[in-house]
This record gives sequence, structure tokens and C-alpha cells, in this order.
Amino acid sequence: MSHSAMSTREGYKSIEAIRNYLNCVISVSMLMYRYERKNKRGLVCKFSWPLSLGPSHHNSVISLQVLAVHSVSSETCSSASASHAMLILSFPSKLLLLEEILRKCLPQALVVHGAVMNINRGNPAGHEVIVDSWPNFKAVLTRPQREVVSDDSDFFANVYAAFYQDLAVYQDLVLNTDAVNWMQRFRIQGNQDGIYRVSKLAAATKNVPLSATSYITYIHPDPNKLIEYQLDPGFTVSTLNASHVDLMDETWANGGSEQSHRYLASLVQHFFSSCILDPNGQPISWCIMNPFGAMGISYTLPAHRGKHYSAVAARALNMKAHTAGYPVYGHVAPSNAHSRRIQEHRGFQILPELCHICIHADVQI
Repeated sequence: MSHSAMSTREGYKSIEAIRNYLNCVISVSMLMYRYERKNKRGLVCKFSWPLSLGPSHHNSVISLQVLAVHSVSSETCSSASASHAMLILSFPSKLLLLEEILRKCLPQALVVHGAVMNINRGNPAGHEVIVDSWPNFKAVLTRPQREVVSDDSDFFANVYAAFYQDLAVYQDLVLNTDAVNWMQRFRIQGNQDGIYRVSKLAAATKNVPLSATSYITYIHPDPNKLIEYQLDPGFTVSTLNASHVDLMDETWANGGSEQSHRYLASLVQHFFSSCILDPNGQPISWCIMNPFGAMGISYTLPAHRGKHYSAVAARALNMKAHTAGYPVYGHVAPSNAHSRRIQEHRGFQILPELCHICIHADVQI
């Protein structure tokens, strides 16, 4: 055999040895990861693994000693006990993959999907994603980052979105980990009945208040087909700005507080909106997207109702959302027959799943 052939063969042996070594390291790393997920303690942990360096070498054993394991990746893994784990999903690539997975779970995942879309597009609300595991997750929550919202009494800002593929896993995530801060006044919502059932169980077991309301969810299959109305001369379509927040807070049924004003100001600053301005440049009708990608607060001043101003403003907002890739959807109270007729006239379709908004605070909205 030529020297060249022998060198090539030895090179293959070296490559095989490296491959075996890497396989060993990966296997040990997985054991380390599983240990840390289960223990989350600063104990000494030893692993031994047979390391084959190829047919021309004797098998040897690699021993690794892990001291005070606190982290195994750039993701944040925390555990309330040995059997209850949660993961804060932070890698952009994983969040984009999550968005695609959730899109395939529509319409049940509408609320969480909208929140994740906003996170992946600059994260204007400062939210983060919690899953029970990755990539084969069974439950997802989005919540405000602690450094963004530090007021535990602000249930406008302390908003969670929820989706699950396994109700038992979702219940465990909500009740037995740190995914939810039960010292806060907050609201959690989603388009699955189990979300309400778990909140009801939490109210009983954790002795926290609960006020729950269910809404009909409407989604438009093709916003391009929304009816177009013409404005009267002098009226124009525009977007909301900071100067409009006082009027919005005065007219909103849940307005009138420092927290509601701050919440509306945040929506105006960060999310899609549209409004109709009168000839004096004052808003007379408006609507705005919320942190979950839904068509949120909508209002028309009483003196200007019956002239399709709300339809014009809503269409402008819906087209912005549609162009950006968001599902066009919103929620209406079952008792609001007028708004229900309007949505159906505009071509929106009713989803079979109700949206449950569970408020864990001594208030009702």
C-alpha cells in the first residue's frame, strides 16, 4: 500500500475518532441537561461514558465532573420542583419556528400567535414566551417581561396569552411553576375552554380573585373584500398619536385611571391604529390593535355615528394588519347584538371557540 493510501486511511481513522468523541460529548451533554432539569441544585454530579477512539485504539473512559450546575444553554430553564419545568424561549430562530407552528394551530392559537408575531417584529410590548418544553411543547404562555412591567397592580399591562395542546400540561405550567406571578393583578386569555377551567381551579386553590368573561371571536377570511365607504369632504383617514390619548381614555368604558391612560398611550405608540379626522383635525372615530394582534378598542363619538366612519377606520386598520401578515380578527361580547350584526355584515366569520378573558384581580372589565 502506498504511503498516500496509508495516510488517507489513517486520516479516516482520525475523522472516525473525532466523530466518536463528539458523539460522546453530545451524549454526556444531554445527560447533564436532563440532570439539571430534574435537580437544579449545586451538587457534584459525575458521568462516565465509554469513549471509543477507533479500532486501533483501546477503549478509554471519559469522566466529567459537573460542579454547581446553573445553566445548560442560553435559554433560561427554571423549575418549581423535580417534575414541574418551564422554559423561557428567547432564541430568535426558535421564536420564528414557534410562530410557524402556532400558525398551523389557528384558530385556537390566535391570541398566542398574535403575541408571538409582535415579539418577532420588534417586541414593542416587551413580552416573553414560556413553554413547558422545546421543541415538543404542549403549552405556551406569553407574559410581560419583568423589567418592562414592574407594577404588580396594573392588570392592563399584566396580560398573558395562553394556548395548549395538552390541558394537563397547561394546568401544571400555570399552577405549579413560576410561569404566572400570582401576586399580580393580571388577566390571561385564549380561545380554549380549558383556559377558563384552569383559572377557576387557580381561584379555588390559590385563593385569588377571578372575573371571567367569554367573547365571540370573529375572523375575516379575505380583508381585501371588506366594503369600502367614502368619507364626507374634509374628513380624512389618519393614525392615532399621543395627543389623542386623553380623548381615548375619557371615552373608553374602562378608562379614567393612570393605568388605563398609560396602557392606551402604549398601544398608540407601538401598534397599528387608524382614525378618522374631522375638518379641524380632531379624531371622531378610531380603532387600534392590541398586544395579541387583535382588533382592539374601537369607538366613534356619538355625534358622528351612523355614517360608516367606524367601517372606514376599521378597514384601514384591517388592511395594515393583513398586509403585515396578521390574521384579521377581533372579539365581541355575545350580548352586543349591534356589533355582531356589523361584523357579520362586513364579512367576518364566527369561530366556534369562545375567547375567555380571565381577570385575576378585584375588578371587572
